[in-house]
Amino acid sequence: MKSDVAFICVGQAGGNIGSLFEERGYNVMYINTSLEDLSILKNSTHKYHLKNGEGCAKDRDKAKQLLAEDLEQLIDQIRVTITQKYVFVIFSSGGGTGSGVAPFLTEILIDEFKSKEEVAEDSLYKPEPEKYFAAVTIIPSDEDKTQAAVNSYNCCQELLDIEDLGSIFVLDNACGKDKLVINRIFVDALDHILVIPSKYKHIEGNVDKAELKRAIFETHGVAIANYLGREKGNTALIANAIRNNIYAPIQQDKVVLYYVTSTTSKIDMEALAQEFGEPVDVFSTYNQECNLLLMTGLSFPYERFGEITDKVKARTATIESSISTLHENRLNETLQISRNVRPKKSRTRVVTNKPQPGEDGSVTTAAPATMEIPKKSARDMLNSYRRR
Repeated sequence: MKSDVAFICVGQAGGNIGSLFEERGYNVMYINTSLEDLSILKNSTHKYHLKNGEGCAKDRDKAKQLLAEDLEQLIDQIRVTITQKYVFVIFSSGGGTGSGVAPFLTEILIDEFKSKEEVAEDSLYKPEPEKYFAAVTIIPSDEDKTQAAVNSYNCCQELLDIEDLGSIFVLDNACGKDKLVINRIFVDALDHILVIPSKYKHIEGNVDKAELKRAIFETHGVAIANYLGREKGNTALIANAIRNNIYAPIQQDKVVLYYVTSTTSKIDMEALAQEFGEPVDVFSTYNQECNLLLMTGLSFPYERFGEITDKVKARTATIESSISTLHENRLNETLQISRNVRPKKSRTRVVTNKPQPGEDGSVTTAAPATMEIPKKSARDMLNSYRRR
């Protein structure tokens, strides 16, 4: 299935993850409003700069405006660049470019690449779209500033409203790991999951391409993908990995539609179902290298977003007070100085006359004389410093 999968990565965070997938041989297209962010991707081929973009500084509305002005050209480029049938859109929900562009772009692409085949309303036949789409988004940690939290909430609100979108992987920067570590853990997990049909086969059962397609691209809801080492193939360790991972904590409502597994030994699926939810189906196979688990059709992590909402509300009063203070003018006195206070500089100079001898031999001195001497300009005075 790997050869049928591509990634559209929007914004800097999306680009960071996309570059890891590109290293593994996937087709990746990068979209950004910032030329500086795109310039970091030195070994990447498919880079698209939204026209007139200079970055968005976490301004989602600005990102949407830039998308609107360049939409048709962008879609044309996506048609040329992304030839694969299964597409992941990757972005951060807390930033500006990814958060503002990705939900709208994803919804537009789903509509753009849907099947144009006309089918009778009462027909049970459902034509396949030209392309399927799933999403990967990142939510901010508690240490990120308020604007990131507000952006994340509004972005995910838009994301959940998209019809015919497949699975949504919600990476959580609050999981306690470094962001770059989170990226690599996710890429390792999803890459291994996507190659299950071609790489991991077993006489006791296989996971085929259609089953993986059903679980990821035809199932709406949240998904998590876990990759564990060979020695971690028992049920308890896999259950612990579901509870503690790089994703937003799963909603405690036991809603799940599909489990996909490839493990080194048999695991107790009934035990997992009792704790995390009874699925519609389980697709399983075995291998000798690692332990893989994919869960899809999970509820959105509303409890985690409840925490985000509470923190935003707690900070809002302080922020609004700060903004109000900035716009308050406390200089309410009227001060004035008379224009006549500054004295006019005197242009006069007192000149003392030299003693003069009289006809009778006496010496007399005339009274001091006052006369007006024109003031030289600074330019004139500087002339005296010139070399002759």
